[in-house]
Amino acid sequence: MNKLSSTIKKVSEKFKSLSKGRKIAFGVLFVSFIIAIIYLTITVNTTKYEVLFSDLSATDSGAVIKKLDDDKIDYKIEGKSILVPYEQVDSLRMKMYSNVQFTDGSPGWELFNSSGMVATDFENKVKYQRALQGQMERMIKSFDEVKDCIVNLVLPEETAFVRETAPAQAAVAIKLKPGVKELSKSQVKAIVALLTGGVKNLPKENVQIAVNDMVLATKGLFGDEKDGIISTDKQLQIRKQYEEDIKNKILSILEPTYKNGFRVAVTVDMNFDKREAESIDYKEGVKVSEKQILNTSNSGDTSASSSPVDNNFTPSIDEGSNNVTSKHSEITYNYDVPKIRQTNIQAPGRIEKISVSLTVDESKGILDDKTKNKIRNTVASIIGFNMDRGDSISIEGFNFTGQSSELITNTVNNLKDMQKNADKQKMEKKIAYGFGAALVLFLIFLFIKKLDRVNSDEFDGLDVVIGDNIEPKLEPRFEPVNLELDDEQAYIAKEVKKYAKDKPEQVIDIVKSWLTEDEG
Repeated sequence: MNKLSSTIKKVSEKFKSLSKGRKIAFGVLFVSFIIAIIYLTITVNTTKYEVLFSDLSATDSGAVIKKLDDDKIDYKIEGKSILVPYEQVDSLRMKMYSNVQFTDGSPGWELFNSSGMVATDFENKVKYQRALQGQMERMIKSFDEVKDCIVNLVLPEETAFVRETAPAQAAVAIKLKPGVKELSKSQVKAIVALLTGGVKNLPKENVQIAVNDMVLATKGLFGDEKDGIISTDKQLQIRKQYEEDIKNKILSILEPTYKNGFRVAVTVDMNFDKREAESIDYKEGVKVSEKQILNTSNSGDTSASSSPVDNNFTPSIDEGSNNVTSKHSEITYNYDVPKIRQTNIQAPGRIEKISVSLTVDESKGILDDKTKNKIRNTVASIIGFNMDRGDSISIEGFNFTGQSSELITNTVNNLKDMQKNADKQKMEKKIAYGFGAALVLFLIFLFIKKLDRVNSDEFDGLDVVIGDNIEPKLEPRFEPVNLELDDEQAYIAKEVKKYAKDKPEQVIDIVKSWLTEDEG
């Protein structure tokens, strides 16, 4: 104990003997050392948490927290995130996946796993509908664009007394993730296909999907497919595409010959009406059965007479007696006549007429009849010309250069004027930039010169006392070099003379003061 106290005393005396600067330095080092020890102690003894699950539904979060409480595992909740000690994150996540049933807020077929009393048919139907809705919701939520959704199904009642039941219906409300504005038509069709495939007797027309701000995404979604009807926009698109295809074919054939010396316009008239025609054809019959009837009768009349009956009645006369024997035979054949019923459906989009208008530049050569025929035959083979259909091909010659020479001249002149104005503006900018740069350099030069003058004045006035008069600066004068060595008295006399010469008034005052002292 005495040794420790003596050591502390020595250290204290040593510290007191230090200078003030060293005392401050040692104090700062000591405080920093204490703060570092406290920080390390807190860091080592504090548990570090990491996210186990985030953005779970209320049901799933409750299930995870209950499992953590049962296993007595420390956790923290921050917003929609559940945090656990970082060294247990991986093992706990795997354990939760295997022991907790995640429903994403939509319970599915696991509803039937709960054991209880025997349920009635109505309860089973309600449970089945809830489970089916949950399964559909999970399936839709699995898409990356979907944040949440609600599915409501209307399932028809099935009874043994009704042969045909009403179709099912589905209503879906979808909330998209931030940053996703809308769903494309293909994505909406995919959702509809999943619903119709997962719900019995659910036609796609009975599926209604609303996205975000109550926008009905299924409106007119299958309008083009219903009864073969094509919407007006789709009709225009098909027609324009067909006209472009024909135009590109004509260009690919004529462009190598005429370069840019021709123009082509194509118009296609199409019929988008759907037509159905039904025909029945009867083929040659096939004998499937045969029926034969034979009758024989005797008569006492021996006279021979003709009978007006059919040839099937063949009278037989026995000449040796008076009895007459009659025979009647009848044969019936049954045939199966096949009947073929054929329904012909003409798809919408039939071509009714094609019109091609082609103009050729005659400035490169006269368009004679022979050339026109060559062009007409080429175009006719490209479009599949059909006179009965009303197709037409018009070929005319024009002077492209003559018609556009004035326009070209004006355009060239305008371009030249624009170029001149642009060059003028560039030159003006360059002059302005040069003048500005010169002005800036001149101002910098003036500033530096003034700064040097101020610095010089400051250095010259350092020894000036307040109240003294500043004498004007005189040019330095160099005294002649005195090669003779003066003694001390000569040097004092010289300095006195110099002082009396420079300040005679002060010398007079000094002499007067001396005389006054002597008289006194």
